[in-house]
Amino acid sequence: MPELPEVQTTVNGLNKTVKGKKIVDVQTNYNSPHYVGKDNIKNPKFFAFFKKKVRGTKILKVERRAKNILIHLSNRQTILIHMKMTGHFVYDRPDYPFTRLDFELDNGKHLILSDLRKFAKVTLVKTDGLEKSFHLKHLGPEPLDKNFQFPNFNFQIQKKPKGRIKQVLMDQSLISGIGNIYSDEILWRAGVHPLSHPNKIPKKNLKIMFQATKETLKKGLDLGGDSMSDYSNIKGGKGNFQNYHQAYKKTGHKCGKGDCRGIIKRIIIGTTPAPFDRFGRKRQDFIKVSLGAEKAIDWEYAQETELIIDNLKKEGFLVIALEQTPDSVDLKSLAKPNKFAIIVGNEVTGVSEEAIRMADAVAEIPMLGQKESLNVSVATGVALFVLS
Repeated sequence: MPELPEVQTTVNGLNKTVKGKKIVDVQTNYNSPHYVGKDNIKNPKFFAFFKKKVRGTKILKVERRAKNILIHLSNRQTILIHMKMTGHFVYDRPDYPFTRLDFELDNGKHLILSDLRKFAKVTLVKTDGLEKSFHLKHLGPEPLDKNFQFPNFNFQIQKKPKGRIKQVLMDQSLISGIGNIYSDEILWRAGVHPLSHPNKIPKKNLKIMFQATKETLKKGLDLGGDSMSDYSNIKGGKGNFQNYHQAYKKTGHKCGKGDCRGIIKRIIIGTTPAPFDRFGRKRQDFIKVSLGAEKAIDWEYAQETELIIDNLKKEGFLVIALEQTPDSVDLKSLAKPNKFAIIVGNEVTGVSEEAIRMADAVAEIPMLGQKESLNVSVATGVALFVLS
């Protein structure tokens, strides 16, 4: 998910390209039954209201709050966007893939929100009520603000004195904008173990961590963000922070500190898989899988799912679905091929950890009528990826 540097890079790009432009028209292909009655453009009724409000308005400026993009309009309304997992804005890129929201501007150019997995949030809020809205009112202070100094930093993290410091850094109600990537890099730079409790970290180390927070986020911003996953900037280009990782995705690598002989080790923090799923079924029941079911399941994103499956097969994976059907067989009874991929849907929270660990690749895709869980990589320690 884009963090502070990626969102700020996007905001900077938007101010350079669309500030002062008038919105002539807007179109979307977001449409989900899960959002009926909600103030989100995935709700068709709300989008009709959204379109009526934004057409003909001028973009005054673009700002960031935490991981949210705020596009302020001339009619005292603000478009609020959270890019979530795969969302990113591009400007003047015709026929851009996975276009979900398209603003036509008065200079003939288009501002596009591309979003492979359709998780991005787009809504409209009155500008004067923005900070008190439920979208933003819970957020902690901004770590790159000049007024955010060590006393503020220490005060915020000590609100959870017995929390694990990695999770505390990622808590948006304490400090805004830090996520999985930058928390890893901050803690590596500061030499603080991610399982440490804030009330047990010596003050001198906390001061180092505060400085590391400022320096790491600033470096991410200077390098145009991190494109280890899906993030692209306003021109469709990649950031460069991923080329300077010292901890994130560096499992098995030697520590980059000159006086350290250690090897980077990956641990799972704060996500112990429960023994039962939400229907009360024992986790080991999900060791059963269905061969061929991957194309029979009513996936919410059918077109993208088919592309993922086809690409996995082209890469030589046997693709199987973790789904209960009368034809389900025990995974252990299958002759294991050279490599196989598991496709999981909403039942991922009940999937056997053993089954997931047997796989060479895992792709999680939500199914119609179910809420996305997005936790397979967190719950099992197996990397989640999507081939597009």
